Amino acid sequence: MQPSRPTMFSPYPRRRAILAALLCAFGAALAVAVFVGSALAANNLLANSSFEKDSDGDGIPNNWTLNNASGADKRVCNQSYHGACSFKMVGAGAEIFIHQDLDLAGSGGDSFKLTFWAKTKEIDLDTTGLLKAFVIVYFTGGGTESFGLNISPGTSPWTKYVLELAASQDYNFIVVELFQDDLAGGKVWVDKVKLAPNP
Repeated sequence: MQPSRPTMFSPYPRRRAILAALLCAFGAALAVAVFVGSALAANNLLANSSFEKDSDGDGIPNNWTLNNASGADKRVCNQSYHGACSFKMVGAGAEIFIHQDLDLAGSGGDSFKLTFWAKTKEIDLDTTGLLKAFVIVYFTGGGTESFGLNISPGTSPWTKYVLELAASQDYNFIVVELFQDDLAGGKVWVDKVKLAPNP
């Protein structure tokens, strides 16, 4: 199952500035490209990736969009792998997803790595249940490509997950999504989500 593009789609446009400077010393030229913006400077395309900020206190972390949530699906600061907070999802018999949308264009063959940490408690997925992380690439000419990674059910301590992917076509948008469909009452906490270009 692949998640469709969210109905309540609310991208957070990003502007990337590339500053180039040529330094000549004794006949040698050095080209320097500098990406401006704290997320890019930290080699992470996602903002607020550890869910530390929630300016209005509504439980939805800054820079993220939450769909179909119950009151229990929210940013919490009593469990974390990195920093003080994480994002918690609780099974309620419905599809719940939190996503961050990147106004990011690139070429086919561009490679990325998604990493995150997750902790689970009493996750009992039935035959239809899903607990996944997705990276969805939106092609310039239309259509999408989804890359998914299962989060382990049961009860587990903080565990690192890694998903490597490459776009098969030119693209103009990327969505990173944490998705659960019917956790049957279990809980999952997610923290330190990072999407970075592969070297």
